[in-house]
Amino acid sequence: RSSSLADAHSIQMRAQLDTRLMTGLLRRCLDVVPTVRSRALGSVSAALLALAGYPEGQHLLQDAITDHSFGGVRMHLPELFCAAATDEKAHTRRAALCLFEASLRVLRSALGFDAEFAAAHLPIDLLSGLACDESVMVRKASVASVGLLLQLCPRGQTYSLWRQLVLPLALDAEASVVERALQEVDAAVLAPLGQLGTVVPPLRRAGSRGGGGVTCGAVQPPMAMCSRLPGVLENIDSSEEMEYLRRASQ
Repeated sequence: RSSSLADAHSIQMRAQLDTRLMTGLLRRCLDVVPTVRSRALGSVSAALLALAGYPEGQHLLQDAITDHSFGGVRMHLPELFCAAATDEKAHTRRAALCLFEASLRVLRSALGFDAEFAAAHLPIDLLSGLACDESVMVRKASVASVGLLLQLCPRGQTYSLWRQLVLPLALDAEASVVERALQEVDAAVLAPLGQLGTVVPPLRRAGSRGGGGVTCGAVQPPMAMCSRLPGVLENIDSSEEMEYLRRASQ
């Protein structure tokens, strides 16, 4: 019992410490010094993930998302992301993407909100500007953010956004951006397509008896193959997107 009490006290002390740290970081996210803003945003992103790692921290985050306040300091994730994504400094815009990814992981994986809530809770339309950012590091990071959005919120709006943002970056003027975009195209399109028509687990022939029946592998029928097409290829009707996809797949 004493051990359980000690553990509970330790968890409570950690939650109190995390609250003090988070409130201090939140106040610095709007600092007048650009480097302070970017570092504070990066630290808030790390703190969100740390809080999501234990039950008491998850409760704190749940309350903060509902009340838009953490330890008496305003914490509205969409506002933080919007301010950072439109910041004049590239490092702060890059930090905005870190915040976006951390927020998305917390909402979906840690707190269990559905994809619709997570996508609606974050201003994903701002990703369009970040994917066209003048900074190479911001454009490159935007690919990873859109890829994570696709992974955690697979839905029609996400599929369309992925095609609009990732495919053009596969033809970017900067080689490192192209490389990262092609990796995402491979993961989201080419790899799933390579799985179509693979052999499924053995199926028992009709009329076989008991455990001694003859079994055989079977290639999935055409309808099953079509149903497994990557989501990003659903309802693709833009000739421009098709051309981007063709060139990215070469």
